[in-house]
Amino acid sequence: MSAFQTWLAILGMGVVTALTRAFFLMGGERMVLPPRIQRVLRYAPAAALSAVIMPDLLETPAVLSIALGNHTLWASLAGLPITSSGAA
Repeated sequence: MSAFQTWLAILGMGVVTALTRAFFLMGGERMVLPPRIQRVLRYAPAAALSAVIMPDLLETPAVLSIALGNHTLWASLAGLPITSSGAA
């Protein structure tokens, strides 16, 4: 890949990123999401966090596992009631 192609790719990715992030800002207050979409988007942070954490909890050296030998998974499940109660 030449230097020109590299800079072109960086510029293109920057434009795409800016457009997708600014899409909702360009509409201003005129653009209102329907209530159903707003309800669904409330779960996006929890879904993203689960997508990041769950592979680490389920992964063992050999395979993905929910067996008794997966101590990381069971330790996290044991700590879940403590963090859910707001004690942490």
